[in-house]
Amino acid sequence: MTSVNGVDSNESTIRAALQEIAKHGGVQLAVFPENVWFLRLVDGEGLPDFSMANRFHQEIQAWVEANDCAVVFGAVPVAQALNSSEDVSGKPYAATAVFEPGRSWHVPYTKLHLFDVDVAGHKPVRESDHLVGGSEPKVWNYRGWKFGCAICYDVRFAELFSVYARAEVDALFLPSAFLVPTGRQHWEILVRARAIESQAYMLAPAQSGDHADQTGRNATVRKTYGRSMVIDPWGRILEAAQVERSGTEILYAELHREEIEKVRKQIPMRDHRRLKLGSEV
Repeated sequence: MTSVNGVDSNESTIRAALQEIAKHGGVQLAVFPENVWFLRLVDGEGLPDFSMANRFHQEIQAWVEANDCAVVFGAVPVAQALNSSEDVSGKPYAATAVFEPGRSWHVPYTKLHLFDVDVAGHKPVRESDHLVGGSEPKVWNYRGWKFGCAICYDVRFAELFSVYARAEVDALFLPSAFLVPTGRQHWEILVRARAIESQAYMLAPAQSGDHADQTGRNATVRKTYGRSMVIDPWGRILEAAQVERSGTEILYAELHREEIEKVRKQIPMRDHRRLKLGSEV
């Protein structure tokens, strides 16, 4: 997707994507990228609170019930009050928001690692200026499947995925909005590596292309790398989107538990682990 800093525009894009998914039929889980509801593009720009978008929540829940399909918004800004009564910074979380049949929307995970970097070829980025980080890994259980949750920059921290591997999750979420310089060099390598070491499917929907400021205050355009991917537990690319291309592209893939069991039987990593979590040199 190519989200922008305009909620109305993004909601229209989401609606159009869901209409296409409904036409396809038979889909049980739809996963959207990071910043799908609002992508911050202007320095100093505030983040709207997704938890206050009640009309949109009702609309998505109605679609979920009608199509018997869960919807995962990879990361949306959610006020801290929804997750922690102790935080008083006033900053929201980057939260994974899940809508599923028969249940009100909820947040199974908040982004652990905030992207505070200075990458050559791109202006410095400091997510901690407007977001607060989460505190722990989380597994979302849905229809007998275990999904390990992560968001974008989290992919660089192997210890997080080690937790999910030990929990023997069936699949991983990695909704993202990768920079172009890092995406060109690291995206595919990291996404496939995390699937291989976790012996699990990887669902990695991504922002892509040129994101234009909707407020008219910023003449420049932010660019993201793109290439949404679905990876199987052996590390094979099942589906992949275009690179650095604007617009919406929907990938469809089938996940099979037998494939997970086959890979884990061939290479029984769970029986070979030697180091305990937290081990240090």
